[in-house]
Amino acid sequence: MGILKIGVVGCGRIGKLHINNLINSVPGVQVVAAADPMLDKSGAREWLAERKITNVSTDFMDVIN
Repeated sequence: MGILKIGVVGCGRIGKLHINNLINSVPGVQVVAAADPMLDKSGAREWLAERKITNVSTDFMDVIN
């Protein structure tokens, strides 16, 4: 079975919890993209970079497309 690639919309407190759970607890899953309108103001961009998630945007449509 291959790797399931996931994009997450919302990188606030709960979004970060979901991302951490996906990365650390779900085998065969890779978080490859994330979007949040407050990406730069919240410090989420740096937090995502620490987790090797570099496909980030303030527009959720970038994750969907």
